[in-house]
Parts: sequence; C-alpha cells; structure tokens
Amino acid sequence: MGTDKVNWLAVLALALTAVLVYSPHFNYIYPLHSDEWHHIAEAKKILEGRYGKKSLLAFEPGYHVFLAAIAFLNLNLITAYRFLPPLFALAACSVLYLFVKRLSASSVAALFSIVFYASLPTNTNVLGVQYAVPLTFAVPFMYLCMFFFYKGFHGDRKSMNRFLITFSTLLIVHPPSALFTFAVAVLYGLASYASGERQTTAWKQVAAVAVVLFAMAFIVIYLLGDFKWFLSKVVFNRGWTPLEPSITQSPYVITLGSMDLAINRFHPALLFGLTPFLLSLLGMYYASRAGGMRVFQVWVLFSASLVFLFNIVDFIPIVPYQRAVYYMLVGLVPLAGIGLERLVRFLDWSMLRTTAFVLFVVFVTFHGYGGQPPGMETYYLIDDEDYAAGTFLSTQSYGVILAPLPISSALPALTSKDVVADMVFAGSDWMRADVRRFFAGNCDARAEVIRKHAVRYIYSPNPLKCKSFKEIYSRGRYIYQVW
Repeated sequence: MGTDKVNWLAVLALALTAVLVYSPHFNYIYPLHSDEWHHIAEAKKILEGRYGKKSLLAFEPGYHVFLAAIAFLNLNLITAYRFLPPLFALAACSVLYLFVKRLSASSVAALFSIVFYASLPTNTNVLGVQYAVPLTFAVPFMYLCMFFFYKGFHGDRKSMNRFLITFSTLLIVHPPSALFTFAVAVLYGLASYASGERQTTAWKQVAAVAVVLFAMAFIVIYLLGDFKWFLSKVVFNRGWTPLEPSITQSPYVITLGSMDLAINRFHPALLFGLTPFLLSLLGMYYASRAGGMRVFQVWVLFSASLVFLFNIVDFIPIVPYQRAVYYMLVGLVPLAGIGLERLVRFLDWSMLRTTAFVLFVVFVTFHGYGGQPPGMETYYLIDDEDYAAGTFLSTQSYGVILAPLPISSALPALTSKDVVADMVFAGSDWMRADVRRFFAGNCDARAEVIRKHAVRYIYSPNPLKCKSFKEIYSRGRYIYQVW
C-alpha cells in the first residue's frame, strides 16, 4: 500500500479516534471524573489569585496553567472541558504515528498504532483516554520525550536539547510521567551501553538532568522540613486510592474444566484485550529488529517490573500502581501496531483477504469497548439542575459550602468556593463523617457541624426544615445561607 494512501487512512483513523473518545459526552456535556472537576477548580484559583502553597504541592501547576489559559480566552471551562479528551488523544496519536513511522520505517505499523491507542480502556481507577487529566495530557509529551531522546542519544544534539525542553514541560505538568519517562530513557541508555554504544555527550546530559532532579528534591525537602511527606509523594503503597481494594477483592475468574483461574483485573490481557496483547508480544520480538522501537521494549519491561514489584511488596517507587499499569498499556500500543503489521506481512495474502483480516482484528479489539470493571464505572456528579444551582451560588460572596460528598467534588469548580469535604481532595475522614452526620441528623446536630466548620452556605438536594437556615435558592436544588 502506498504511503499517501496510508497517510489518508491515518487521517481517517484520527478522526474516528476523536469521535470515539468524545462519545461519552454525546448525552452529557459536563466533566466525567472527580479529578477533572478538581483540576478545573485549581485552574480557576490561578485566575482568582487563590492558587497557593497547597495547590503547588500537588506538583501539577503546568496542567492548571494550561486550563487557566483556556478559561482566560473567555471559554466556559466546565462545558468546554468535554472537548479536551479527544484533543489529547489526537495529540498522542499524531506523535505516535510520526514516532513509529520514523523509527520502524513502516507507515502501516504507525497506522495500526493509532487504532490500538484508540482502543485503550477508560475507568475511574486507571483513568484513560476518555478523561482529560494530567496523565492523558502527559502522554504526547512522553512519546515526544522518548523520540527526541532516541535521536539525541544516537548523535543528534538538537534532538537532545528538544528532549530536555520537552522533559522540563512534562515535569511541571505531571511529575510521575516525567520520572517514569526519565527512568525509561536511562534504562534504554544503559541497554545501549551494554550492547557497545558509548555516547559520552548524551550521558553527560542525562547526568545533568539527574543532578537537577536530585537538587529539586533536596530543595523541596529542605523548604518543607518533612522528609516523610516527600517520601509519600515518590513511594506509593497499596491503598493509594479508595478504589484499589475493589480490584484485589474481585478478580476475573476463568473456569477451565474443573479448575478456576483467577486473574487480576489489572492484567494487560484484560485491560488491553487479548488480541492486541498477543500482537504486542509479537511486536516485542520484532522490535529488536526495528532500531528505535527497542525504546518500547524497555518501556514495557520497566512498567511490568513495577507492577510485579507492587504485587510482591505492596509498594513501588516513582509512580502509583494504577499509573504503572496505564504506562504499560501506552507502551504496548506501538508494539501491537508492529505485531499486526509483521503478521500481515508474514501471511502475504491478497489485498482483499488482508483487508478482511485487519477489519476482523479491529472488530475483536473493539468488541465490548467501553465496558468497565465493577466499581470503576464512569459516574455523573452533576446534572442540569446542579449546574444552574452552582451557577447561582457562584454569584454570591465567598464562603465555605457544606454539601453531600459526591456533589462537593464539583462545587469548587462550579462556584469558585471551598467545601468542607469531598470524596477525595478536600477535607479529612473526620470532616467527611461530619458532612454525613449533618445530612443524617436533626437541626441541633446540624448547627453544631456548621459552627465547627465555619459554614456559610448549605447545598442540599432536599429541603431542610431548620428555622435558622435562610433559603436563597429552591429550583430543583436548595441552597441556604446560615450567616
């Protein structure tokens, strides 16, 4: 097949990828995940001058600046947010296409890589292509980093400089992705060194990056004076997210005759799909002969090692377990593209039979697309009535809001006000207990919670019959002012 035809097919694949990634928003215009709402709220804090030390210590200011720039253009960040996942996917697929095409010398393998990237899963634990979060925003930069590093390591000084710039950007956007990428780069360099390649200049630049990273870590530890807190940001234990126990307690069970085989739901063969997983294993073999594609061998083996380590000792360095799993999937994508391309080449069928075979593989790959493991399904935090109530509350003077925990995850972004506690980001366990006690208790118990947390506004799905609450909104949702 001619290169021009493959390029046009790549454009078609990109368009279909954008539609597929956008599909959860066909009937829902608001953000889908509490992380998305959190990052919108952080971006608004930048514009309002409330982005302080606590926000900076989340170590993702680059992503928040990006969102703030969108809001600064007078776009409604909440309703426009749904367009970001397809944009991030298009960026990742475009970089991936160029990467694989250049380093494997096969535009067909690059085309197949787009298809397999579009098939990546999305759920509330590993996140994924249908969410716009620092992780998915980081993937194009990760691909770019490794592309520039490969070229720079093998003598192109301009590419090494581009690697340093891209890596610096990645570091302020999503540090776990940056550290993972740097580790892959170092391991690739070591593997190349062991095979006889001595790139002294490249190693000097890699060493300089390592020194800068250690210096930054030392400065953060020194300024905060809390090494234990810093360690908690670079070493991740089991239970890092509240969803994690649901993974370990409900494995996928396959019955083989009289024997039941339990498989962790994070196994790549389940998340990625058995067909693309097997093709990626084939691609692992051929990547050794494809020059630069060896980068992805190192990428996958390193992420798989982190996952294996976690299952042995219950903790891993650099990245959380869920992120290590997702990075492994992102690394398997181009390998699956190479695997399918080499399989098609080996079969050497007619164009008609080859096309039918590829379409069959695509059908099998996407069969059941969008299915999510129990407990990790996409949820809707708000509806139109919540949006209208939140818009009203955003016009009121500042004050702390007390609301049910699920909707509290969206209210800071909707109202530019803080909440007592939400499901993940705001408050502690005892604060969440107070919120639950407020909505389950009588007026006296509610008054105690209000005083305790200096609450000014109450947001409730149902009317509250307490005389001291001044009702200021009652159209489907109820908002009360208490002082």
